[in-house]
Amino acid sequence: MELFRQCLDDCGLVDMGFSGPLFTWSNRQNADARVRVRLDGAVANGEFNTLFDDANVENIITTTTDHFAILVRLQSFGRPDSRKPVQSGFHFEAAWLRAPDYRDMMEKAWGEVSDGSLSLQATWDNLGSVAVRLQRWSQECFGSVRKEIKNLESKLRSLIEAASVVCC
Repeated sequence: MELFRQCLDDCGLVDMGFSGPLFTWSNRQNADARVRVRLDGAVANGEFNTLFDDANVENIITTTTDHFAILVRLQSFGRPDSRKPVQSGFHFEAAWLRAPDYRDMMEKAWGEVSDGSLSLQATWDNLGSVAVRLQRWSQECFGSVRKEIKNLESKLRSLIEAASVVCC
């Protein structure tokens, strides 16, 4: 344990704290033999804490393991000029993979925004730019898929209603 503590200290990592249950592990024994301890947690360095100043950690009760899950929420950035990486409501569409130009478009989109940096911030920014590009490309290639589905559902409802009137 001393070596672990020394490693945390050498790397400038500190416990991020938590909300939720105090203990993250239990041997699930009866009260007489029960052992409960906080084994799981999240640590970060000062740069992370500055960048994600509203980050919080929550211990989440699980039933499939003797450890609780740890959820780290990165609610906002500490820097005012930072952007969210993905627009609200962004969803990857499996149909995109069938488009003949999808791979080329993705490689081009990533190449345009990537400066070669492997930092978390650079990756975050790149994902946001690629998401915007994907949504634009999807609109151009596929149109509004959800709108088309709603239209087709409406037509199908009308056909079913018309068929039930004719049959009965």
